[in-house]
Amino acid sequence: MYQVISLLVLPPAVFILPALLAFMFRSRFPRFCATVQITSLLLLYLFSTAQVGDRLLASLETFPALDIARLDAKANAAIVILAGDSNYTAPEYGGGPTVGALTLERLRYGAYLARQTGYPVLASGGEVDPGAGILSSMMDKSLRTDFNITPGWLEKKSRTTYENAFYSAEILKAANIETVYLVTHAWHMPRSAAVFEAAGLKVVAAPTAFTGDPSSEAWTFFPGRQGVMNSALASHEYIGRLWYWYRYKI
Repeated sequence: MYQVISLLVLPPAVFILPALLAFMFRSRFPRFCATVQITSLLLLYLFSTAQVGDRLLASLETFPALDIARLDAKANAAIVILAGDSNYTAPEYGGGPTVGALTLERLRYGAYLARQTGYPVLASGGEVDPGAGILSSMMDKSLRTDFNITPGWLEKKSRTTYENAFYSAEILKAANIETVYLVTHAWHMPRSAAVFEAAGLKVVAAPTAFTGDPSSEAWTFFPGRQGVMNSALASHEYIGRLWYWYRYKI
């Protein structure tokens, strides 16, 4: 049900559905339906361009990249890597599930930080969909085989960023660790850092995969897959921030 609702409230479906409904009722409310159709199609076009999608994602990236040279090597800290997605099939790896592209980007940077600092790693992510597998177990396998990093802990119960924070905090506080180098995408960091701080941890933001300044090249004004994907990611994150403010006061 969550997946269905997410699809309906995010681009492109959030613009396509009103246009379809307006088309169905155009004979009864011609002017209103024409306005809805034109507006929906215009928004669909805009949110399908890299120019808009990149700007939306970049607007969320309020934390700068971590300055490795200024790390406190003596701190009692851990690196927490948040799960992002999974690949359910992956026949080239003998069948899935395994980590998806978003999770892999986070793992790569988390492994880099682990090698630079020597801090232990906690991989955080549970079973989001029934039967889909535990994300932190997939992350564990990838860290070991792809990056030669052995995680110190696996947090296997979380299904949301909020649960990532509070279940991870339970594990780390039991190990007397209260400072975390938090690894997630730059656009996901503001909400993630706020939740981990609410869980009682000192957060050092370690964002990765920055969108950067949008290009002004002509192709960025044309609709495409990347524009839709980035617009959907940014919309999901803005909705998530509103929900966390309403639900958790974070």
